[in-house]
Amino acid sequence: MRRRVNSLPAAEVSIQTERLRLRKLNQGDAGALFSYRSLPDVYLYQSFHPAAISDAAAFISGTADQLDQPGTWYQLGIFLGDDHILIGDIGIHFVNAERGEVELGFTLAPEFQGKGYATEAVPAVTSHLFSALGKRRITVDVDPRNFRSRRLASRLGMVQAGYYAESVRGGNTCEGLIYTLDADRWPYSSQTAGPG
Repeated sequence: MRRRVNSLPAAEVSIQTERLRLRKLNQGDAGALFSYRSLPDVYLYQSFHPAAISDAAAFISGTADQLDQPGTWYQLGIFLGDDHILIGDIGIHFVNAERGEVELGFTLAPEFQGKGYATEAVPAVTSHLFSALGKRRITVDVDPRNFRSRRLASRLGMVQAGYYAESVRGGNTCEGLIYTLDADRWPYSSQTAGPG
């Protein structure tokens, strides 16, 4: 699977895969973001639960305008084909610049799950982080009940590196699993997105 990264101003990145386009979310995406992030099946596994479109707009406003700003989240939308339908999003948390560490969070609207879109989008972002930005480690914090995310982390070659209790997701206190992937274990070049 090939991916193309378009050259845009330093503030933005656009990644094209076979079926998807990933770009920074903007205020025009708030309604679509709200439509799936407000669903109980989605927010069950997450700390963000928008009650109104204005919450989704505030969420987008609260993300970084530029990539690779320590301590910030940069939110990419996952858009399907030429129709530019927002089907999900990937958050990139630039945790530690010195260690080259980032955290990923990914969400897909339920009607687009099980079709390989996450398996296409997440590796494309992973390749970009390792190849273009020189990051050395990616972590993912997964609710243990979210079997699809756990399977995706394993498929990408991530290993479970930790566990903690008392994370709040979907309004509930639960546990969290930490998966990690180091750049030297990522077998895909900058020209391929990852497992297909």
